[in-house]
Amino acid sequence: MSIDSKKFSERHRKFENKISDDTYKSLEKLYNIVVGQETSSAKLSLLKKMPEYKQSPDGKMKIAIYYTRLCSMIESLLVEYELYDEVVKNVIDYYINSNCMQEMNNIGLGWYYDVKYKKNTATLYSVGYGSDSNWIDWLQNKNAKNNQMKKNGIQLVFTACKEHINRGGGIRLKSLSKCFGVDLFKYMQLDNNCNANLYIIKDAPVNFIKNNDKEISLQEYLLSNDIFDVNNKPQFCLDFSHPRNEKAENYNNWSNGFLQNNEYISQAEFNEKKKNYGIESDQWDYVLLEWLKQEHTKGGEKGISSRISPISDKEVIASDTLWSIENYNPNLNKEDILPEKCYHFTFDSTEYCQLIFNYFKLYAENHSKRGFRTNYNSVIDFEKDNISKMISNFEKEQKKFDNLSGAQLQNEEMEKMKKQYDDNKNFIRICSSYEEFLKNIFIEETPIKIQLALSFIDWTSEKIPKNWSINNIYTVKNNNEENLKINLYKCICKRAALMGD
Repeated sequence: MSIDSKKFSERHRKFENKISDDTYKSLEKLYNIVVGQETSSAKLSLLKKMPEYKQSPDGKMKIAIYYTRLCSMIESLLVEYELYDEVVKNVIDYYINSNCMQEMNNIGLGWYYDVKYKKNTATLYSVGYGSDSNWIDWLQNKNAKNNQMKKNGIQLVFTACKEHINRGGGIRLKSLSKCFGVDLFKYMQLDNNCNANLYIIKDAPVNFIKNNDKEISLQEYLLSNDIFDVNNKPQFCLDFSHPRNEKAENYNNWSNGFLQNNEYISQAEFNEKKKNYGIESDQWDYVLLEWLKQEHTKGGEKGISSRISPISDKEVIASDTLWSIENYNPNLNKEDILPEKCYHFTFDSTEYCQLIFNYFKLYAENHSKRGFRTNYNSVIDFEKDNISKMISNFEKEQKKFDNLSGAQLQNEEMEKMKKQYDDNKNFIRICSSYEEFLKNIFIEETPIKIQLALSFIDWTSEKIPKNWSINNIYTVKNNNEENLKINLYKCICKRAALMGD
């Protein structure tokens, strides 16, 4: 099969000044080889992933397919990164020449991401942003030798994130969410001071590595001259929410491949091996690294669990407290809110319930659900009736215990009955307290503080699963019974907001 040079499209011409000069010149050379205007492919970096080029119809066809594939990929990347003019050239160079995270796959003339880790912004929410992180301590423990290999540094970042999310390691990082309802429903609880805490960061940058005081995307970092030096205390913030359109299998396969093992090759070891073998050319770096990688994994563990999948909580993981915290004050207005500043709200138990009610009221309104207040009243009345019946049933059970005489029972049975009696008594007390809570809850005006907190939300992207129940709520030891009542109240408001689904 031969190529008709008159019909073969010069697709790369439209990339002039939009991609790096080196990449443009390489595409030009590829095109000239295909149409027969050039035969030399020496030092052509774009051919490094192809078999040795041969001047034959078959060789030209392979070059033509490769050229078309690259042009197709560049066209799509230019569209995707059109708002990132200052970085797009570097990003395209990364995907063509490096792609060391292997997050992009080529299939025929098409391509797709396994994950997308491009730097962008999002409003983030957390109920524990102010708590400590042990990222640097964990990192230094993982690096007896200071590891300066950039790819290995990124692997350490992802390993830490996986251990944190899967609760499989000794790492504590910062968990934030792009969905306010997730934090409110699942994680927000009253603390020892009977307060619920909320941290909100408007338009926070995500998907970046912070090294030497520079915040750049992972792809830019891997192309940069920076080294991953733990003494510089590198930081990061990565978005794990739906990394590839919720296709967990693709993400897990990529993650397993990228994190092949926990043993990382230090820059010092790499340099020493290179020197010992008398290797001077950088062209052999890849081969040497692959060999060292195999040496490290002989007889060792192949890596940590792959349980992590695209996170339904729209979770963002940060290494530490990357944004300064400003406590709410009554003089703060919506117009005064600044991006990249973390605003801390504290709610007492009454305000907390008002926040829950108003969130689900607005959630219903912004998802075209009508009659929230009517639905809410209906669900509250049903819950009151239901809890009253439960108390009545428990009280009937208690009367049965009162009518039993000790002479009729053996000691073992007495102990068992006594435990059941005490359990029932405790249930009656809790249910009665919850009944009183429902009778006294009254929501009318929305305080300014709550209005301000809810003003951060982008309702077009706010989505919570309709099948969430109290089983999805994380329980805490602090104020257990008070939190239980409020958690049950969350379920009431959620049910009212989603009625009709």
